[in-house]
Amino acid sequence: MKTSPKSIFDKRYKKLVSELVSIRKEKNISQRELANMANVSHCYIGRTEICERRLDLIEFIDLCKVLGLSKKEMLDLIQKIL
Repeated sequence: MKTSPKSIFDKRYKKLVSELVSIRKEKNISQRELANMANVSHCYIGRTEICERRLDLIEFIDLCKVLGLSKKEMLDLIQKIL
């Protein structure tokens, strides 16, 4: 039985993070600003963006909300990586 790669190394995860980074940059929000808006450390954002830490579903939803994404846009983002 073939094992699946850890999600942090999965190409879909990397694509998801890349999309979130693109959205942040399109909105001209720095990592520090996003961290302040999300009430997390800037290291949390930085490590997430370089795939050193993995977002869980709740963290993903929270970041999307802070970035101003609607529920439809969140689902579209997920659909985009599938």
